[in-house]
Amino acid sequence: MLLRHGGAGTTALAGWGRRCGAAGRPQWTAAAAAAAGGGAGGARPGRPGKPQHAPDARPPPPPPAQQQQREQQRQRGSGGGEGKGAPADVVVCGAGAAGLAAAYFAAAAGARVLCLERTREAGKKILMSGGTRCNVLPQAADPDNDFFTESPRSALRALLASWSVEQAKEWLEGPVGLRLSLEEDTQKWFPASNSGRDVRDALVGACRRAGVEFRYDSSVEGLEQWPAAEEADAKSSGGDTGADGDGSSSSGGEGAAESAAAAAAAAGPAAPRGGKRRAPAAPRRGWRLRLAGGGEVAARCVVVATGGLSFPAVGTDGTGKQKPPPLEAPPSPHPTPSAPLAPAGPLPKPPPKTAPQNRPPNILSSLGHPLAPPYPALTPLTGPHPGGAGLAGLSLQTVRLSAPRRRGGGGGGGGGKKASPLSPRGGFLFTHRGFSGPSVLDASHTAVAALERGQPPPPLLAAWTGEGAEEWDARLRGGGGAPVSTVLQRGGVRERLAAALCEALGVAGRAAAQLRKEERAALVEALTAYPLQVQGHEGYKKAEVTGGGVPLNQIDCATGESRLLPGLFLCGEVLDLFGRIGGFNFHAAWVTGRMAGRGAAAAAAAAAAAAAAGGGGAVGDPPAGAGEGV
Repeated sequence: MLLRHGGAGTTALAGWGRRCGAAGRPQWTAAAAAAAGGGAGGARPGRPGKPQHAPDARPPPPPPAQQQQREQQRQRGSGGGEGKGAPADVVVCGAGAAGLAAAYFAAAAGARVLCLERTREAGKKILMSGGTRCNVLPQAADPDNDFFTESPRSALRALLASWSVEQAKEWLEGPVGLRLSLEEDTQKWFPASNSGRDVRDALVGACRRAGVEFRYDSSVEGLEQWPAAEEADAKSSGGDTGADGDGSSSSGGEGAAESAAAAAAAAGPAAPRGGKRRAPAAPRRGWRLRLAGGGEVAARCVVVATGGLSFPAVGTDGTGKQKPPPLEAPPSPHPTPSAPLAPAGPLPKPPPKTAPQNRPPNILSSLGHPLAPPYPALTPLTGPHPGGAGLAGLSLQTVRLSAPRRRGGGGGGGGGKKASPLSPRGGFLFTHRGFSGPSVLDASHTAVAALERGQPPPPLLAAWTGEGAEEWDARLRGGGGAPVSTVLQRGGVRERLAAALCEALGVAGRAAAQLRKEERAALVEALTAYPLQVQGHEGYKKAEVTGGGVPLNQIDCATGESRLLPGLFLCGEVLDLFGRIGGFNFHAAWVTGRMAGRGAAAAAAAAAAAAAAGGGGAVGDPPAGAGEGV
C-alpha cells in the first residue's frame, strides 16, 4: 500500500484512519472539526475517520470565541505592556521540521502560537539534510516497508493515512512557497535551488505569515499542568498562581506525573494491537513551561517537538527522550556468530567512552509518560570485513540486505523467522571500522536496538550483487577453466571483495571447474547471504535519527494528543517512529507536525469557548498572571 501522489494507494489506506481509537472507534470531536477545518486528523464533518484529501492551502477561519479572543489580544498589543504575559493558545517546543509544521498548522487554524527553540536559529538539521540539499519528500511512501516502529503497526498506518505524500508536496509548494524538483534516479523531491537553507527559510516565513511568534535561545527545562484545586482557588479568590505562587511549581509537576502514572496503571500494559486499551480521559488543564534562566511561559496546550538525540552538535539534546547510552557504543558482548568463511579480523581500538554532560531533564518522563528506550537509528555499524581483509573505501551499489523479521518490532512488523529484505536498494560502503552506506543505515536499527538492550543482534545477510543462489550456482558451474575470482568479477563482484571472499573460502587461485560441490555451495552462500559480523555501532554522533520514544498507542492518532496527559501533543522524533533514508523522515515530520498542530489548535479553541461561556476562566485556561515577565 503506497501513499503516492493522491492515487489509489492513499485511498487503500484510508480505512486505517478508523483504527486508532478505543476498540477501533474513530477519534474526533465537533470542536476539533470546527476549529481545524474538518478535524485535526483530516476527517470531513459527518464522516468520522475518512481522511480529507484536499490540501491545507487555505485554512478555515477560527471559531467566533477564538476570533474574539485574538482580537482582544491584538487590541492589547502583543509586544509589551498588558499583553506581554498573555498565555498563548499553543506553545510549540522545538523549531525543527515537525515543530515548524505544527506551529504553522496551529496558527493557520486560528490559534495564537509561540514557538520556543533552544538554539539561536530554527531548523539546523534541515540545513544539513541531504548533503545540505534537503530531500524534503520521497516520491512515494509505503508504511509497511519504509517506516519502522516498535508500536502496533495499525497505529502507524492510521497516522500515515491522515496525509499523503502528494498533499504534503502541495503544502510545501503552496503555502510554504517552495519550488520542488524530482530526482528521478533516487525518487526524492528536492528544492529546485538544492538548498536546505531555502527550505528552512521558507518554513519559517510561512509560520510568520500565519502569525507564529518565535523565541530563540529558549530551552524548556520543565513542563507542568496547573493543579485543578489551586486553579479553582485562584478563580474564586482572584489570586495569582504564577511563578511566585505558593508551591505551585512543584505541585504542578507532581500532580501531572501522578495523574499520568494513575492513567497508565488504569489502562494496563500497552496493547499488542493498536488502540485496544486506552487510558481513561482526564480533563484538560493549562500548562506552565519553565525555561532555562528562570523564565516561564503559560499555554492552554503544548506541542512537544523537541526531536531526538542524533547530531547533538546541532542542538538535539533529548529533551523529549530518555537519557541515551554513551555516544560511543562499546563493543558488543554478543557479536554476530562468526561464519566459517569469515574469521574475525582486528578492529581499530574504539575511542574512550564519554557520557553526555549537562543534559537537561527529560520533560516527558518527568511527567510520568512511559517511553520506549531510545537508540541510535540510521547509523553506521562496526565489525570486521570479509575474511578480515581491509576493504575500507570500497563502495558497492548493488548490495541487498535482509534479516529475520521480528513480530511487532522495529524491523517492519512481519511475523515468522524467514529472512526478509530490510533495504530495497544498494549503496554499501566498507569503512575503516565497519560498514555504512544507505543499505546499511536503513537496516542498522535491527542490530543497534538489540545491542543497546544487551541482546545478540539478528544476523544481517548481504547479497553482494542482489542476485539469488540459482543465478550464482549456474554462473559458477559454467565458469570452466577461468579463475574463481574472475568468474565473480564477471558477475559484478568488485575485485577486492572477490579476492577477499576467495581467500576466506580457501579457493584463491582455483579454477571454477575445480570446485567441489560443497565448495561451490559455500561460495554461493557467501555471495547471496553473507552474514555481516556486527560488533557495535557509531552511536548518536553519526545517527540520522533516534529510535524509541512515545509509543504510538499512547497518542490519539487523529490529533497527536497524549492519552495520559490531555492538552499535551506530540510529534516528530519524540514518537516511536522513523523512516529509512530518502525523505521519509521529513514526510513523518510533516504528517505528525500537521496532526499535532491542528489537534492543539482545536483543543485550545474548545478551551477558549469554555472560558467565554463561563464568564472568564475555565479548565484549560491558565490562571491570570501566569507566565508574566518572560
